[in-house]
This record gives sequence, structure tokens and C-alpha cells, in this order.
Amino acid sequence: MQRAKRLLEGLRIHHLGFGFFWTVTFIVLAGFQGAGAIADYWQIYILTEQTLMPLAVGALGTLCAFRHRGLPHWTASAASFMLSGAALLYFLAFHFGQGDGVIAAAAGILMGGSCTLFFLLWEMFYVTEGQQRALICIPLSAAMSVGLYLLICLLPSIAVALTAVCVLPFLALLCLQKSLAEIEAASRRPSRAPP
Repeated sequence: MQRAKRLLEGLRIHHLGFGFFWTVTFIVLAGFQGAGAIADYWQIYILTEQTLMPLAVGALGTLCAFRHRGLPHWTASAASFMLSGAALLYFLAFHFGQGDGVIAAAAGILMGGSCTLFFLLWEMFYVTEGQQRALICIPLSAAMSVGLYLLICLLPSIAVALTAVCVLPFLALLCLQKSLAEIEAASRRPSRAPP
């Protein structure tokens, strides 16, 4: 009980930043309803994203394990820009009538790449912070993302688009950078020599 209390006391809002990323994925996965040609574009988007993501996670994860080094922190910015671009192309293709197979495939590629980087970067934080911290942060991030998704869906469609394209990717980046800075600072602290 005391350990759980200490973990909660050390919890900061940016530790739940994975929830901002999840919210965007919920918006772009749950918001589509269509038929005909646009449904074919949706299949291209989903197939591209769901094929790329596991392949990229496996490849980058293996590379990081082989090099005994995590992803550089600048890849957080790349993840955020890719998430923003994926959301923009998603709305263009499936809500604003500008869709075609190329845009759908590009949206899937950007979303798959973004998911890969966010998963691996947040894993670096959770692994460093320990399993018990992860057991608190991950469910709270998920709950926060569901709450945010339900609130955002009450907004007009243009506001939903602006939030998914501009606001949430920026918040996801900010939280990830703050969390990674914590583990970087902790790794630089001099360890005490044994007596």
C-alpha cells in the first residue's frame, strides 16, 4: 500500500502522455463510416498501417537491442510530426472528400511509422521507470484517452480535425520529451560508491 502511494505521489501528468497519442488513434480509427470507393480507400489505409507497424516495431526493436541503445530522443519529434500528418491526410481522405488511394496509403504509412516510434519511445520510459510504474501509467493513460476521445467527439467536425492534427500531437510530443528528459537526467546522476 505504501509503495503504491509513493508511486502515485511521484506521478506527473506528462507520465500519462501516451494517452494523447492514443486519443488520436481512436479518432482516426473510430470516426469513419462510408461505402463505395471511399471504403476501398479505407481498406488501403488500414492495410498499410497495420502491415507497416508490426514490421517497423520488429525491425527497430531488433536494431535497438542489437546496438544496446534506445532510439535517439529526436525521434519523438519525428513521431509527433508523422502523427499530425497522418491525422491531416485521414481527415482529407475520409471527411473532406479529397480521398484517393495515394492519400490513404500515405496516411497509413505515417500512422504506422508514428505508432512504431511512440510505442518504442514510451517503452524506453516505462522500462526505465520499472514495472510497477508502468502498471499505473498505462491504465491511467488508457482511461484518459477514452475520456478525451468522448469529449472531443462532442465538438464540431472541424474542431475535431484541428484537435487531432494540431493539439494532441503537440501534447503527445511535449509529454514524451519531458518523460524522456527525466530518465536521461537520472542516468547522468553520479552513482554512490559502496562504502
